[in-house]
Amino acid sequence: MWQATCKVAAERPAFAAGWSFIIWGPAKEQFTRTLLLDGSVATYHAALGEVLIVEEDWAAAAAEFTAALLLDVDNADYRARLKEARSRK
Repeated sequence: MWQATCKVAAERPAFAAGWSFIIWGPAKEQFTRTLLLDGSVATYHAALGEVLIVEEDWAAAAAEFTAALLLDVDNADYRARLKEARSRK
């Protein structure tokens, strides 16, 4: 799924590298790097939001899922994760 959303060659390895980590810190760095390369992809914001939920950074997770929803307004998964992050602030 994410491969179809990568438009720029540089963002593909950064995004893929983010999913390759078991330790969340490096994943967070890779997803942040991906967003610097292209912040217009909802999937990238959602991926960083997932890491932030694991880290229990609820406000930052809510911000990322809000960004994801602004780009993909009909995505029920993003909406549910945003609701969860907001409920835990």
